[in-house]
Order: sequence, then structure tokens, then C-alpha cells
Amino acid sequence: MKIRVISNAKTEGVFEKDGFIVVKVSARPVKGNANKRVEELLTQFYGKKTVITKGFKSKEKEVMIQGK
Repeated sequence: MKIRVISNAKTEGVFEKDGFIVVKVSARPVKGNANKRVEELLTQFYGKKTVITKGFKSKEKEVMIQGK
């Protein structure tokens, strides 16, 4: 699944916009902190472990929901 990430946001959340899942995180994109937070939020949102598979240094990423 493809997602877009907005890092360093004032509020965090997961929502859909223009056909993409958008994830807002308050973490800054330094040393993978934002990526870790994205995985945590998506895991909470879907109730299943979620990992980033592509786009580790990009705002657009691909994630995989494990066990689906």
C-alpha cells in the first residue's frame, strides 16, 4: 500500500486524501525517527504490525501490513 507522510506536524493522525493514505507525525525525519512513528501509528490504526518496505528517505512510501 502506498502512503504519503507529513513529518514535523503539529498533530498526528492517519487519514485519506486524494486516493492516498496520509500519515501525519510529529517526529522529525532524522535518524529514522519519523519512519518509526509512521509504523507505530499505522500499526495502531490497522491493528496489525505494519512495516515500511520502500521509500525510507521519501515522503511517499510503500508499507506492508503483516498478517493480511
